[in-house]
Amino acid sequence: MPNIYENQTVSDWGVQMVRERMEAEREDRTDHPWHASEVDQCGRKSIRQRQDPRPPDAKSLLMFAAGFALQEYFLGKEADGQVAWGIVLSADKVVKGQVIEFKTTRKSYYRKKDDHKFDPAENASWIHRTGMYCAHHGVSKAHILVFFIFSSQLVGYTLEFTDAELKAEKARAIKRRNFLDRHWKKGTLPPVTDRSWDGECTYCPYLAECAEELKAERLVVTDKEMYA
Repeated sequence: MPNIYENQTVSDWGVQMVRERMEAEREDRTDHPWHASEVDQCGRKSIRQRQDPRPPDAKSLLMFAAGFALQEYFLGKEADGQVAWGIVLSADKVVKGQVIEFKTTRKSYYRKKDDHKFDPAENASWIHRTGMYCAHHGVSKAHILVFFIFSSQLVGYTLEFTDAELKAEKARAIKRRNFLDRHWKKGTLPPVTDRSWDGECTYCPYLAECAEELKAERLVVTDKEMYA
């Protein structure tokens, strides 16, 4: 057998290859309409990403790369986004008038300890984003393909929205776009909000600043209050 050992230089090279590709493909959104992903995520993060863009750490980078690579392998290259309601909307795939979204998760499909199956509704951003796309394309049905990384399972879920729900998703998207517009024009940041309930804070590159500001301002609002 050959001498085998870990080589951090090679590991760093691999990460750098991914980082360089991401940087080459990254677009400058400063003067672009807000993307659906920006509208749907923490508003404070969306503003900061445009004011002070930062490269993700290695773990976040590799998590994104794995999800993106799987999506392209299953669904092919994502089509260019379309602007609607002042927002760039880009569903992963639209086939015969039906919206298809691809997601990856490190959660388990089935938790034996409490007899609980994975529920896509626990990922609110998946539902809201898919609802936005359906409202834009004028369809009530969408499908989410979820790839469970650790168990290598692919599970499909169908979402059927009512007309009232699609109307609400459109109104919600416009409200959040207006919210971002106001802060962007004023050069201000939204108040600190606790998005830890959906894991958004965990890998955020601006977490340290928000944590310090939260201590200083003693200000925290819920996501619902922020966008009211």
